[in-house]
Amino acid sequence: MALWQVSFAIFPDRHFAGVNAIAESRLIALLAGNEPAFTGFFLPTTYQSQIEDLLAPAKSWAPDLELWGDSASDDFSIWRDARGIVSIEVRIDVRKLNDALIAGVLRIAKDWNCTLVEKEHRTICRFGPTELRQLLTGHVSNRAMRDPAVWLPHLAKQAANDQRP
Repeated sequence: MALWQVSFAIFPDRHFAGVNAIAESRLIALLAGNEPAFTGFFLPTTYQSQIEDLLAPAKSWAPDLELWGDSASDDFSIWRDARGIVSIEVRIDVRKLNDALIAGVLRIAKDWNCTLVEKEHRTICRFGPTELRQLLTGHVSNRAMRDPAVWLPHLAKQAANDQRP
């Protein structure tokens, strides 16, 4: 993932009933597949056209991966294995926020009975397009792109702390 992208996971609503934040250990378990996030979940038959209304299909580098958009900008991915869906993720480019994409991603999550989760800060995104745009505008990735002299040292320190055992 590039510095200018904010990454979101899309999970079935049942994992977030009645909560506004998710414990890091639970999110890690969901993201790693240690907790079966998509058991019993099926995409609607229209899922491809819903995504294609937002982003163009892209060539996948793996047989179990469906891609839309551009990996260096805005993109959408669905990973599968023999059991079914493993992950659904969206990355949004903060250098050029696209209001139609922001609204469309929220609409897809709602239509699929899913919840959008910002991965870095584990924010459960149960709000409208204006609030999601505000989250993206205030995100550390956006701040780093707007004022790298201030934010890159902060991110370097954070990365060094994340590497400690």
